[in-house]
Amino acid sequence: MLFAVSTPSLILCRSGRQVRRAFSSSISEIIPRLYLGEASVAFDKPMMQRFGITHVLCCAEELFPQFPQDFKYLKVPMHNSLGSDAFPIFYKSKEFIDSGMKDGNVFVHWYV
Repeated sequence: MLFAVSTPSLILCRSGRQVRRAFSSSISEIIPRLYLGEASVAFDKPMMQRFGITHVLCCAEELFPQFPQDFKYLKVPMHNSLGSDAFPIFYKSKEFIDSGMKDGNVFVHWYV
């Protein structure tokens, strides 16, 4: 089931410069307790709380955790290019997702 919510958000990279302004956020439940969506959702604490998110897997090198006191994070160094080798991070990500699904709901996002 796809959920779309209109939320103006400002996404900042580690240096503090604006990298994207998103005017809508979407989050999809892939399987029970596992959600996939846009990076803008990870900047919307009330939305993540509404969906019961407890763990956030950030697959974007450019972004960083916004609410580390409220959610558990795993940041994996994915590059947004066709030549990116994602294999080394699969096991670490799978363990994080499995653990998160036992404790609550997991949200996976990237930055494009």
